[in-house]
Amino acid sequence: MPHAWLIKTLEDLCRYARMNQLTELSFHLEQAVLLARIEVENTAPAQEDAPYS
Repeated sequence: MPHAWLIKTLEDLCRYARMNQLTELSFHLEQAVLLARIEVENTAPAQEDAPYS
């Protein structure tokens, strides 16, 4: 998955928020992870030469 780094980063941020009792941020990051997974799965594969598109 070409956007796996994005999902991993969001998951790491969510974990950090939970560990530091940032509950609202944690909730929204969990939602962002879910949205990222859905959008990545429903998007055409990114080109290899465009890593940030």
